Amino acid sequence: MKLKMSKENLRDIEYKIDALRQNISSFASDQATFAGLQREIDLATQEYLDAQEKFNAAQNKSLVKESNIKQVLMAQPALEPESSKRLIIIAIAVVASFAFTLIVFIVLELMDLSIRTASIYKRNTKLKLIGVLNDLKVKNVNFEKIFSSEQNVEKTKKFKHLLRKIRFDINNSNSKIVLFTSTKNGEGKSFVLFSIAYSFSLMQKRVLIIDTNFRNNSLTNFLIPKSSTKYLLGAHENENWHGANGDNEPNLVSNNLQKNIIKRTSFKGIDVVGNNGLNLSPSEVFVNRDFKLLLKELATEYDFIFMEGSALNDFSDSKELIEYVDKVVAVFSARSTIKDIDKESIAYLSGINSKFLGGILNFVENKHLDI
Repeated sequence: MKLKMSKENLRDIEYKIDALRQNISSFASDQATFAGLQREIDLATQEYLDAQEKFNAAQNKSLVKESNIKQVLMAQPALEPESSKRLIIIAIAVVASFAFTLIVFIVLELMDLSIRTASIYKRNTKLKLIGVLNDLKVKNVNFEKIFSSEQNVEKTKKFKHLLRKIRFDINNSNSKIVLFTSTKNGEGKSFVLFSIAYSFSLMQKRVLIIDTNFRNNSLTNFLIPKSSTKYLLGAHENENWHGANGDNEPNLVSNNLQKNIIKRTSFKGIDVVGNNGLNLSPSEVFVNRDFKLLLKELATEYDFIFMEGSALNDFSDSKELIEYVDKVVAVFSARSTIKDIDKESIAYLSGINSKFLGGILNFVENKHLDI
């Protein structure tokens, strides 16, 4: 029994020995195959490196031949750090910013079509200019303070000087009755009219302001308290402008008108005839009333009579008033632009010939006064 088991064990051992022999034989064959493949890889790698080296050499030779550049020194790191370019960059940025700002200002100037200077006014309107007034940039103007000897502000000194030049031209025109008008609303004609009236009052001149701007009675609201409604044109339907007895005797100022429509203001030498905001034209207000006779009588009592008319673009009121006055003054704002509708009104002013005294350019920026 033991012999049989030993034979079987011996047989198993022989099988294992045969298997190991086969594995060893197979491993030797694989090792030979691997060695062959490795040799082929090494050969292909060497061939690739040789080809790459030849290619690089040919490329460098081609570059040197084309550029005629020869390497004379080997590249070396800098001995010291390279200087900073910060100041140069800042300088370039400053110059670029200045150039950009300048271009923006030029574009804005080209886009600004307002008649901001006297030369632009003359070029765009072709009308005579009797003066300009600078922009005081104040909401409520205190005339007494402006003309005070203690007032030494540069802009108010300039305003007084410019106003006196306009006053001289009006005084030198030998005109007693002057109509102030404009092409459109918001040009500042009420302000200009009163400024000139106040300037004349400083010369001991008596000035009467007649607010014939029935559409916008800003002068009335400024000079007459709202409680004084009896001093308004149109407040009394039965106003008698032909004398106490209905004739044409020169007793108007001393009698009815002095009591009914002429109001003294808080400014010495300046009286006013206001209106209560009528939605009527002057011809409709003066119907059956002799407005020329009224002005003739008033002219004997006052050195100057200043009248304000509505904007020419909107109403015919100023055109209806021109026959009653000696001269017409047109007020233009330096902030305004000349449009087609303004050109029609400007053509009308140009057509009244000798009655047109000239234009006044209002609200001019101080920087534009000498342009």
